[in-house]
Amino acid sequence: MRGGNYYEVLGLHPQCSREEIVQAFRHLVKKFHPDSAIEPDLGSFQQLMEAYSVLRGAESRKSYDSSLSMSASVTAQVTIIPKQRVSYAFSIHDLARQGLLRKRLRRGDIYTQTQKNYDITIQLHPDEILGKVVVKLDLPIRKRCFQCEGDQTWSSVCPVCEGSGQVTEMRETLIALPSGLQSGSILRVDLRRVHPGGLAYFRSRQLRVRILL
Repeated sequence: MRGGNYYEVLGLHPQCSREEIVQAFRHLVKKFHPDSAIEPDLGSFQQLMEAYSVLRGAESRKSYDSSLSMSASVTAQVTIIPKQRVSYAFSIHDLARQGLLRKRLRRGDIYTQTQKNYDITIQLHPDEILGKVVVKLDLPIRKRCFQCEGDQTWSSVCPVCEGSGQVTEMRETLIALPSGLQSGSILRVDLRRVHPGGLAYFRSRQLRVRILL
């Protein structure tokens, strides 16, 4: 499956017509649909459904086009910190090993139990903090299930979302950092101000970021 933005997923140019979007979708859905494809690809099918759900509507497409333009503008003007310099404070496996998932603790309790008051660590060079810095990282999001489309009236439980109507996946995100950072400082990023794109939202409202120089 094609990577990149939603237009690239459909193999189209951003200036394409709505008819071209529909035609491309109908062609690709036959190729990747789990029930009809010779070699089903659930990941590609999910990516295709998400792209089409956003680009087929005039308003959602307009909003997505604006986010693409903003992302391109930011990339051209600031220093982008790659994912390789981002490390996560704990993983699902770490939490499970310590029994913290079973206890269903709140995030604040997890900070206390793990003795870490941050979610991720970003390694910066001293000269980078003098200008504008944006960090590229993967964050978990929630979005409508591509199989049942969030319809809770199914006669049987959806095998993908197990009846919740939503699925979780990791999505690449750009987070802008303020100037004047110091090594060891903890930033609180309000994820409600960061749109992940499409009909999705972040699982957490806030992200605690530790800075190391």
